[in-house]
Amino acid sequence: MKNKAIYPRTVSGNGKGARKSIGRPHLRLFAACLIGVTIVGILWWNLTGAQATVSTSDKEEVIATVDGESIVEQELQWQMKKLRSHTDGNLAMKTNLTDNREQALKASIQLKAQLLEAKRRGIVESVRYADFVSKWQSEQSRRKDAALSNGVVYGPIQVEEEQYYDFFVSDILAKLRDDMLAEKPFAQEDIAAYYNEHLAQYKKPNRLQTNMFVVAFGNDVTKDAAFRTAQAIADGLKRGEEAEKLLQVNSSKKVVLQQRAFNEQTAKQDTMNGTQVWRSVQTLREADVSNPIEENGSYYIFQCLALEDTGFLPLEKASAGINIVLMEAEFPRMTERWVKASTIELKSSTKQAE
Repeated sequence: MKNKAIYPRTVSGNGKGARKSIGRPHLRLFAACLIGVTIVGILWWNLTGAQATVSTSDKEEVIATVDGESIVEQELQWQMKKLRSHTDGNLAMKTNLTDNREQALKASIQLKAQLLEAKRRGIVESVRYADFVSKWQSEQSRRKDAALSNGVVYGPIQVEEEQYYDFFVSDILAKLRDDMLAEKPFAQEDIAAYYNEHLAQYKKPNRLQTNMFVVAFGNDVTKDAAFRTAQAIADGLKRGEEAEKLLQVNSSKKVVLQQRAFNEQTAKQDTMNGTQVWRSVQTLREADVSNPIEENGSYYIFQCLALEDTGFLPLEKASAGINIVLMEAEFPRMTERWVKASTIELKSSTKQAE
C-alpha cells in the first residue's frame, strides 16, 4: 500500500475537497517524531517501572530493636546475602539457614549500633530503613528526571535498592571513622610502637643501577628453552663472567642486555609494570645476581652494579597512614562496646526462628 493511501490530507482552496499525499520530506519528519515519542515512552516505562518494586519496609515485621531503633526483615536479608557471598565453597554454611540468620542478626545489631553512633555525631539524621528507602526513591527519581532531560547521570540510570544500601552504609561508616580520627584517639606511643614493629613496611625504595638481561619466550622460543637460557646467564654472572660476553654467547637466542636504573622516579612505573621484578630487585645487594624472574612473557636476570640504601620513611610522615591502620583494627572493638552499652530487644518471632 502506498503512503498516500495511509496519510491523505485535504488541500483547502480548490473547492473540490481534493486529497494530496504527504511529501517525502514531511513523511520522514513524521516518522522521526513517531520514533522519538516511542523511545521516550519506552525510557519512561523502564525508569518508572522500578517504582513498582519499592520496598514496603514500614509494613515489614520488626525483628529487633537497638536503643528503640528498629531492625526490619529486609535489613536482615541484606546481611544474609552478604554472608552467602562470603561463604563460597562452604556448603554447610550455605545450607544452615538458622546459623545464617543468627549471624546476620548479630551483624545487623552491630551495624545499627554503628549507625546510631554516626547519628549521635550528626553524620546521619535517621537510621530507620524506611527513611533510607525514601532516600533511594528520591535518587531514582532524580536519575530518571536527569536522563529524560539529557542531564548528567553517573553510573546506571536505575540503581537497585541493595546496591544503593551498600553505598549508603559504606559512606556513613567511612565518615564515622574520619570523624573519630579527627579526635586523634591514638597515643603517640602507640603509633611509634606500630611503626617500629612494622618498620620493614616503611623502607624507602633503594636506588640501584643494574645490568638487565631479558629472555623472551613465545612464537619460535619455548618457555622451557627461554628458562634454560636465562638460568645459564644467571649462573655465568654468578661465576664472574662478563655480561657482554654472555650476551655474545647467547646472541642467537633473542637475548637483550641493557643497563637499568631503579629509583624514586621509576618506582611508580616499575610497580605498574609488575611487582615480581620490583620486589626481587629490592632485595639485591651490590654485586648480587638474581635468579630468573618470570614476568610479562619474559625471564629477567639482574646484576646489581651499584646500590644506595635510602633508609626508611620518617615516623612523622608515616603517622597518618598508621592512624588509619589502627582505626581499622580498633573499629570492631569500638562497635562491641557500643553494642554492650545499648538496650537490645529481640522480638518473639525472631527468638523462635533462632
